[in-house]
Amino acid sequence: MLLELENAEESEASVLALLGNEDINEELKIGLIQKLKFKIINIESIADQSLWSHLLSSKRVEVNWDNVIKYFKYVEQKIDDVLVVYLNDQENVKDLIEVKLRRDISDEVTFAVKIVRCNMVEDGIFQQIITAIGFSFNNLSDLSVNSKKIEILLNSRKFALSVENHDFLKANLPNKSYLLIEQWIESYLKEPTKYEVTNAELISLVSSLKPTEHNKVSLVNLTPETVYDAALAKAYSDFDLSESKEKLFNIPLIKKILSFDLTE
Repeated sequence: MLLELENAEESEASVLALLGNEDINEELKIGLIQKLKFKIINIESIADQSLWSHLLSSKRVEVNWDNVIKYFKYVEQKIDDVLVVYLNDQENVKDLIEVKLRRDISDEVTFAVKIVRCNMVEDGIFQQIITAIGFSFNNLSDLSVNSKKIEILLNSRKFALSVENHDFLKANLPNKSYLLIEQWIESYLKEPTKYEVTNAELISLVSSLKPTEHNKVSLVNLTPETVYDAALAKAYSDFDLSESKEKLFNIPLIKKILSFDLTE
């Protein structure tokens, strides 16, 4: 019987009737899902939730975050094996990321929190999915994903500026942790003493093309004299303030910089 139905097209209404028929056993229903060609608009139209995984695996439901998150809630808010396979499918992801996950919808935020912590999604797919998350996270210090995913999250501004995130990035992505400060430079400059910024980060920030000259001048002037070493002094001296309209490079600061041998 199932062989005769191979690739037969059915309307959503007829499929709902078949899958809702209590006289048809589960094994046969799974076979129908695999063999028939149909699309269910809303996964909740199928009352028997045990069939949801088969609907997703066989691509028998409309591809959208709403259906994905309904299944996600059904499996107790886990990214299970079914979702991993589903999300690693380029065709599915292409359709999903056309719509952003929203900060003001709690279920979507919960799902996004689990996605950024999922190391089982392929890196390239992960990068695409992240574009659908339109907000940042205050604390990702418990991440256990690979370094490539951490870098993707950082480059996508998914780390909000916080002590926890900064410390995590210093430990796990030390050569690029300065990017967090760079992305949120205005906020950082309002309370720089909250963060234990390394000299290497300060050097990268003052050498970067992205911060404005005004912000770089503020960065220099807010740097405590106690943290200076030769490398930082040289980086600050190389920062050409002769073209600055603000003229904020004060005499004590110049003396401090010149106290180091800048030829090394």
